[in-house]
Amino acid sequence: MGQEADNTRAKLDLIKNTVILAFGKFSSQIIVFLMLPLYTSYLSPNEYGVVDLVVTYAALLAPTLTIQMEMAVFRFLIENRENKPGITKVITNALSVAIALTIICLSISIVVNIFVDIPHFYLILCIIVAAFFAGFLLQTSRGLGKNLNYAIASILTGLTTVISNVMLIVVYKLGATGMLVSLLLSYLIPIIYLLISLKFWQYLNFSTLEKTYRSKLIRYSAPLVPNGVAWWVINAADRTIILFALGLAANGVYAVSTRFAMIYSAVFAIFSMSWTESASVHIRSEQRDRYFTETIDSALRFFGSVGVLIIAVLPFVFTLFVAENFREAYLYIPLMMIGAVLNSIVGLYGGIYVALKKTGKVATTSVFATVISLAINLVFIKVFGLFAAASAGGIAFLAMAIYRHFDLQKFVAVRFRFQTLGLLFVAFGMVTTSYYLRLEWLHIIALVAALIFGYAMNRNELKFLGKKALGAIPYKR
Repeated sequence: MGQEADNTRAKLDLIKNTVILAFGKFSSQIIVFLMLPLYTSYLSPNEYGVVDLVVTYAALLAPTLTIQMEMAVFRFLIENRENKPGITKVITNALSVAIALTIICLSISIVVNIFVDIPHFYLILCIIVAAFFAGFLLQTSRGLGKNLNYAIASILTGLTTVISNVMLIVVYKLGATGMLVSLLLSYLIPIIYLLISLKFWQYLNFSTLEKTYRSKLIRYSAPLVPNGVAWWVINAADRTIILFALGLAANGVYAVSTRFAMIYSAVFAIFSMSWTESASVHIRSEQRDRYFTETIDSALRFFGSVGVLIIAVLPFVFTLFVAENFREAYLYIPLMMIGAVLNSIVGLYGGIYVALKKTGKVATTSVFATVISLAINLVFIKVFGLFAAASAGGIAFLAMAIYRHFDLQKFVAVRFRFQTLGLLFVAFGMVTTSYYLRLEWLHIIALVAALIFGYAMNRNELKFLGKKALGAIPYKR
């Protein structure tokens, strides 16, 4: 009975943290997504393609160049939440490593720019540095258990993006440059907020600097560098290959098609953050295997249903969000959505690796998927065009999910319910067929079926939420 109560309490904590994170993260993602009509109306495919490349490179290079030190901060702070000296030691040592690496990378970049002329170089450099420090402060907030601060910072990101984009793109007609400046501001405003709200300076004490402790942090985070590079290849290399094989305009179309899968990814990212924290907190629990199995199955049913529903809804709303010269993007969205769902399985297993501090395993499995994605893009991009790029991620994520599932069995007994996968396979097949046939009556049937499917797959969780969610929000340990 006591173990059952602990399992329920863990689920309630997971729900509470997810709701708080959703308050900020998802709202900011929706705000940014609603800007898509503005981007496609005021920017050409070439301009949007350039900005998308910068955004992709900044988001992925920033944590990679600083050896994912922000993830070490998050994981080690969880173990020191009730220990102020421990918190100070983690943050001070991690920040010292990150600053040193940032200075080295900046110096190398400036030298490279002397010989290679890079458009918007210093602006891009500022964006990458700001992206890292925003990430560092956000992960510090999560590690300290201050998820409300994280949520507010995320909202500020979205609001800053909207206001600055309207001013710089619509009013001042600055085009791609205006969007890049807007991106920089969207990092700087949350940085200022978190520095003040967390009273970040109180966690800095340079007398706590220890070479051995910095080495410990690096041993945890360094294996995540290959993982970061792997994600760069999966998420950014396709853009680069498209750029050289098909042109900048094709990259702009591809960028628009990814935005719809980003809705799904935004929803899952909220849960994934809460799940990683929960897995780390409960990794030593006697009921962890049962808790992990039940949570992963429930998450797959819910997020799989969300993916099915998004594909069913898109035929009705696509033209509302996308201008005429980007309409080709319609063709690639289902493939990317299926890839995003497979990526969510990868993320669920990744949370357990982080909890176990098996970051080396994270890197190994990511590199495995990278090779597959890169090979598909290089071999088939000229033959199948953007269909090859849209499919490569999904195939890589499927291989990665299978690899991680069997590899994790060495450490935890996570059981997979293959009935769930079978039902999702059929559902995705039906809504995708309807999507491509472009028959209005069939779209209506697919939408109704997707809603019924979603309820049937998640009825037990909906009942649980109905009874517990409202009481879980104010719940305190």
